[in-house]
Amino acid sequence: MTDSPSPCERLAVQVDRPTSASPMVRVRGELDLATAPLLQERLEPLLSERVENLVLDLRDVPFCDVTGLNVLLRAQSGLSMHGGRLTVLHPCPSLRVIIAVLGLGQRLHPVGGRSDHAGEDGARGA
Repeated sequence: MTDSPSPCERLAVQVDRPTSASPMVRVRGELDLATAPLLQERLEPLLSERVENLVLDLRDVPFCDVTGLNVLLRAQSGLSMHGGRLTVLHPCPSLRVIIAVLGLGQRLHPVGGRSDHAGEDGARGA
């Protein structure tokens, strides 16, 4: 039996800062119960700096569950307390469905999407 990869190995978070007020956070890997705390940890310093706009590029996130959604909503809430805005680029199909069903488009500002349909039926590259 082989060991499962650690959350750190399953999720990569890169922060690009073209301007101090508007960082871009690129996320790669599944955003789920095991990995969402890692994203939260990387977002907290940005939120404490009171950035104006935060862009999350999720083009390399094939799956996001409700735990990942909660991290996004906490970030959005932190930003909105001082007039900031969260934009989610290229949400995966599972996240697009959750956003649509819960009516969260006005809070998370999703932009774009992927044309691939990987993961829509629950297949997550097992």
